[in-house]
Amino acid sequence: MTQKEAFVKILVIGGTNFFGLRMVEKLVERGDDVTVFSRGKSKPDVLKHVTHIEGDRDDEFMFQRRLGSLEFDAVIDNIAYNAEHAQLAYETFGGQAAQYIVCSSVSVYKHVPRYRVLYEDEVDLGKRVGEPYGDGKRALEQTLWQNLDDDLPVTVFRPTVVEGPRDPAMHVWYYLQRFLDGGPVLLPREIPDVLLRIVFAEDVADAFLAAIGNKAAFNRVYNLGGEEVFTLNDYADMVRSAAGSLSDVVECPMSRIRTVDGLADYRPEYLGFDSIPDIGAARRDLGYRPAPVQERIKQTVEWVMSLENRPDSRGYAARGAEIAFARGLMKARNAAV
Repeated sequence: MTQKEAFVKILVIGGTNFFGLRMVEKLVERGDDVTVFSRGKSKPDVLKHVTHIEGDRDDEFMFQRRLGSLEFDAVIDNIAYNAEHAQLAYETFGGQAAQYIVCSSVSVYKHVPRYRVLYEDEVDLGKRVGEPYGDGKRALEQTLWQNLDDDLPVTVFRPTVVEGPRDPAMHVWYYLQRFLDGGPVLLPREIPDVLLRIVFAEDVADAFLAAIGNKAAFNRVYNLGGEEVFTLNDYADMVRSAAGSLSDVVECPMSRIRTVDGLADYRPEYLGFDSIPDIGAARRDLGYRPAPVQERIKQTVEWVMSLENRPDSRGYAARGAEIAFARGLMKARNAAV
């Protein structure tokens, strides 16, 4: 019996938006019997091809009543955020599902020293640093491993920042909007520099699907990121290229930028990022091969450009001050040459 024949009945918790939705689409495309559990606020077309159960995962009684009697070859949980969610998963799916695949986050590494490669076994899951999201994800994982038993093998994924079409945060829009308006784009010049290893929704979905029924992935943790590690300037260049923009990029230390009238609250997208998760384990066990970042950014930019309504990106109300300051820097630097 092949893996595809053995694992066909899949539950996706939180499968109506972004990378969860992409997982559902891919499962349907390959012919799996898919059930989606969500609050029902989003109604993507793919729901016509799945069993859709509406409910709130924070309502424990409802969750167990609607899902506890059902059997699945795998459960994919995209919206588990704390110890209570992990405990509920064991109580609901233990003995009922052949595998539990859960989305954690690289935020669990918040306590690890910065600007270094992050390996899966370096996390102190008992650590709490006062950052609710990361603390919650550490508690989630801690509870999963404390309750681990043969009735429910677990696979944990820790994606870094996820971009791509249908990204609700529209990360790329911060820079794209500025490149499209024709003015120079101001970037912080920091030492050490911002380092990024972004992952894209398509590649996240592929990794999750590769784990289904894969015994090498049972009771394992995997970082997910792109192939390339790059700086904020590199990222801006890729967005500029995808947008077909000729706008200048002007770098300046943050300490100086924030002294400018109107820019005291200047905070560009990805400032302070330094997550460099190692993805070797996912490559080895799952055949994980993310597409080139430039290709994925181009796809994301095309999606954003297709939207009819695009609200201004963060800080765009101060765009005039950004442009004036950047042009002043360019003029001064040209005069000094």
